Amino acid sequence: VIALTLIAAIAGVALSGVFSVTKDNIEEQEVLKQAASYKEVCPEAENFAIHEEGNAKIEEKAGSDWHADYPSARINEVFECQDAAGNVVGYALSISSKGFGGDVTMAMGIRADGTISGIAFTELKETAGLGMKADEPEFKSQFPGKSRSVDPVKGAPQDDNDISAITGATVTSTAVYNAVNAGLNFYETVLKGGN
Repeated sequence: VIALTLIAAIAGVALSGVFSVTKDNIEEQEVLKQAASYKEVCPEAENFAIHEEGNAKIEEKAGSDWHADYPSARINEVFECQDAAGNVVGYALSISSKGFGGDVTMAMGIRADGTISGIAFTELKETAGLGMKADEPEFKSQFPGKSRSVDPVKGAPQDDNDISAITGATVTSTAVYNAVNAGLNFYETVLKGGN
């Protein structure tokens, strides 16, 4: 019993030591991953500045859905995408929505004219071969250029704002649509005209 207690205590101290040594590196990697996703969805930006008014609105609604029509979608943060001269060329949002395997968190770029410039996933733990198809170019490439709420459809899109759903991954598809639509709603109600 004494030997097992000593081994457990030593292992516990060793694990906490490893965690404290790697904690800062893990956090730094997360920040770099987030920055890379913002650059991916807003490639013309040279700088990402915190959008004070937008983040204040997010704080007001902390812990609640952004819009009743888009259940479980939450806006996490918003940045202004600025060119080298400091002009606002768009916005980068971090949005989460409830997927099949947990939260689906993505970066979404919106140009200053209100059209989507792209989406990139920062957290996607969906079913391999089904929900994980959301991160494939075939699915993600449907969003750039959209400026109104997107609608999921089975098969080929019939309208400009239709997006082909992922076959067999309804929950994941819905999570992405809810996140995108919440982001577009946030642009219309908070960011539009702020540039």
